[in-house]
Amino acid sequence: MSSISLIDRIINNSIPITESGCWIWLKATDKDGYGFIKVNRKQMRTHRVSHEIFNEEIPTGMMVCHKCDTPSCINPNHLFVGTATDNGQDYSNKKTHCKRGHLKNIENIYYEKSNKAKHCRVCTKERMRRMRDKIRIRTFRERQHVCHQ
Repeated sequence: MSSISLIDRIINNSIPITESGCWIWLKATDKDGYGFIKVNRKQMRTHRVSHEIFNEEIPTGMMVCHKCDTPSCINPNHLFVGTATDNGQDYSNKKTHCKRGHLKNIENIYYEKSNKAKHCRVCTKERMRRMRDKIRIRTFRERQHVCHQ
């Protein structure tokens, strides 16, 4: 019985998607959508295997990140080695809107100097308004309480 090479297993069990360029893994996936495959009796994530086969060895402690943000993609051109911070930064840079749906553009984003965090100006203004309103209501209630004693 002939053994199918690992490259053949990767290629034969994925399908290229023309529109995105992703190679989608068609076999087993975990709950997060990442493909996995057994290599020498060890279960491994397919994007890591693909990166090692087609690109380079993965240094200890490093992640293989998706440029396309598609967990089941194994296209080596969509993969890069980085840290968890690199992966988070890559994801953050792609987001076009904040978590409340406001457009992230140069006019609406400011950077916090201490930790270089990005903040939405609209969300910050709304949060500050709510805080001022709470203070006004509390002050009003305290004045009413003093007047009625």
